Amino acid sequence: MRKLWIAVGLLAAAMLATGLAARALAEPVAVDWQSQGECRRVSVYYDPHTPVTQAEMEGAAQAVAAACGGENGSPLLAWGGSSQQVAEYRSRRAETTVYRVSQDFFRLYRFAPVSGSVYTFGGSSAVLNWYAAWALFGSDNCAGQFIAVDGQPYQILAVLDTPDDTISRAAYGDTPMIFLPIGEEDPVTFCEAVLPEPVDGFAMTLFQESMPQGHFVDVSGQFALGALLQMLGEALDCHTQHVTFSLPPWAFVARQTGKYLLMLWGIFAAEGIACLAVLWAAVRKTVLFLARRRKSGR
Repeated sequence: MRKLWIAVGLLAAAMLATGLAARALAEPVAVDWQSQGECRRVSVYYDPHTPVTQAEMEGAAQAVAAACGGENGSPLLAWGGSSQQVAEYRSRRAETTVYRVSQDFFRLYRFAPVSGSVYTFGGSSAVLNWYAAWALFGSDNCAGQFIAVDGQPYQILAVLDTPDDTISRAAYGDTPMIFLPIGEEDPVTFCEAVLPEPVDGFAMTLFQESMPQGHFVDVSGQFALGALLQMLGEALDCHTQHVTFSLPPWAFVARQTGKYLLMLWGIFAAEGIACLAVLWAAVRKTVLFLARRRKSGR
């Protein structure tokens, strides 16, 4: 009987450890992805083969701003797309992933720079990640220098730090990345926004009605249990039509975190069921033991 109670204690400890692990996994990503106050963060992704144009995104952004008005608060939107291009500095050349993004991109995404600043991003400026800086300059202290991408000169504003957690390292890899201001002819494959949420569902409904059709994600609620279960259902449903869309690495981090959270909560549920089963067996055995002892005492 003592072994049963020890098993209950061990299962309860395992449940606590699993819960703490899930919280520790989600917390750093949630800090970056949650909105402050009565706002909600939402995003949409597009098939890279049929991207959205800059003009469409500007029109959608104007529609969102008009719908929000001054009473509900000002929305914050950022969008962009990616391509593979060669960057040059003097005689050095490097194959890079170039993200051409809108002006408010670095207001929405909080990347930590190791040198320089991203606050004046725009015009003919560029922001490099650590790998791009070392590929072109052999150093991350290159703010103020000029590079050429697709024959056009850009001045480096900042160099971004390299993520140190396991999921981020897997998402970003050691790929040299450069962020440039988006142009009129550049394709758009992702958009994210922080919108006011005066009532439940306002932000997502407004976003879906204003934006071109794509794969919409409720970023603020993506780690909720309901959203994780929906992700599981979509993965298990063989009849669901899966649309190909381009996930930038910072969004891939959140999606992978959700998958790991779902796995941890599954383990937590299995441990809970096992704990209840062992607890029932322990209580039943204890009750029977006390009943036999009372009967023999008579």
